[in-house]
Amino acid sequence: MGAFHPALRPVLLQGYASLLSEVARAVVENRLSMPKTLLGVYSTAEVLTDSQRQCMEQAFGCQVLNQYGSREIPNIACECRHGNMHVFTDMVMLESVPQKNETGSNENRLLVTSLTNRLMPMIRYDIGDSGRLLGGACGCGLPFPLMEMGLCRQNDHIRTRSGKTVHPSYFNRLLYGKTQIRQYQRVQHSLNRISLNLVAPQALNADTLASLALSIHQDIDPQLSLEVHYFDHIPCTVSGKHRFVIGLT
Repeated sequence: MGAFHPALRPVLLQGYASLLSEVARAVVENRLSMPKTLLGVYSTAEVLTDSQRQCMEQAFGCQVLNQYGSREIPNIACECRHGNMHVFTDMVMLESVPQKNETGSNENRLLVTSLTNRLMPMIRYDIGDSGRLLGGACGCGLPFPLMEMGLCRQNDHIRTRSGKTVHPSYFNRLLYGKTQIRQYQRVQHSLNRISLNLVAPQALNADTLASLALSIHQDIDPQLSLEVHYFDHIPCTVSGKHRFVIGLT
């Protein structure tokens, strides 16, 4: 039995990264066949991790491209077949402005101006993301300029008692290679306590748990406790997105 009705001949798939990766996992586990008409997959709305991309490409048998946008201003940028992000300058004006964050460190915050919204102008809107604009041209031949994305919204950082701010990419890297994990989410309850919520058919072994705790104590804060909880499902936000890290509000 295939994953698509025989009458359907999709060329492109588009969806949230977390949902597409779950579909891809089901396709692989059930050995479902994909239509030969499928040429590409666009992942949008959420951070696309390397493990998600690999799972999708294995399942769908085509290239997975990352798309950048927001609910307020969609279609800001998209990845080309060469793996570079191009800014849709015919639809938005994107600026990268150096700013100091609350820890005093510099970061490049993205400001977006919509060129298509005639009902509600959005001018130099601080979307809460980090990234920078790049020079040069891409071998794909597209005329649109290049950019490099940061990983997250500003409110998804982890904070410590000493005032340190930790980017979510650190936590994502800790779980690389743990293919038994289907979903994960880190929740900071206080400056001294973090939970790691997991959806996994098998629990992490004691050595892995000890390694995770040791990394956090060495790299972040020796007093930061790690709790691991297992769930059948981690609920999405009201907009249908999966948040990898929930920091303190």
